[in-house]
Amino acid sequence: MNVKTHYLISSGKTEYRGLCDIEESIWDYASTEFSNEFQVGIPEYPVLNKILELKNIPVKLEEIFYWSVYPKNISLQKKYLGMYLEDGEWIDLENGGDD
Repeated sequence: MNVKTHYLISSGKTEYRGLCDIEESIWDYASTEFSNEFQVGIPEYPVLNKILELKNIPVKLEEIFYWSVYPKNISLQKKYLGMYLEDGEWIDLENGGDD
């Protein structure tokens, strides 16, 4: 199964945004082996790497200064991120959000 994934990648010079189909296995791996906490430095996140590859985005990891990826589907946001987007706000399941 593929997960429709929103992405925003900014290199300072250019901003890339859109939707991309990412294999569920990549999201599974990313959610168990990597943190979705704020990162400083060169990003390490399998979903981001796959988007760069699939969309042929001409940016090196070390050139990225901001990025965001999340599933389009709310139930998958809850599953992989532990939070969901509602009316432009992220609702954390651990701090008052429902499941």
